[in-house]
Amino acid sequence: MSCKICRHSNHADMLVLYALSDSYRVVAGRYGVSAKTLQRHITRCVYAVMEEFEEQQYRKFLDYVFQMLLAEFTPPPKKRPKSIVTKEITYTWSRRSWKKKTNHIAESR
Repeated sequence: MSCKICRHSNHADMLVLYALSDSYRVVAGRYGVSAKTLQRHITRCVYAVMEEFEEQQYRKFLDYVFQMLLAEFTPPPKKRPKSIVTKEITYTWSRRSWKKKTNHIAESR
């Protein structure tokens, strides 16, 4: 739903002149509309558009801050612990042979 000023052919010119002169009566007199209609347009339509724009900018800023925080505080991926075994060990099922193999590895160090 739009107001009379929104549908006016010189809508943009009215807003620029209002921004420069800051007087409803001057702008309304120049374009043949009432000062009250121009005032309603400024307070309802223009402020609503400005609030929506500011909200979009605020959301973009929050997204940016969120991404920066994620980049700053995300822990690095965990590294797998290094194995303490330096040489390959062949496993057997016998306790005696296992003892011989581990003794042999300990002697070679």
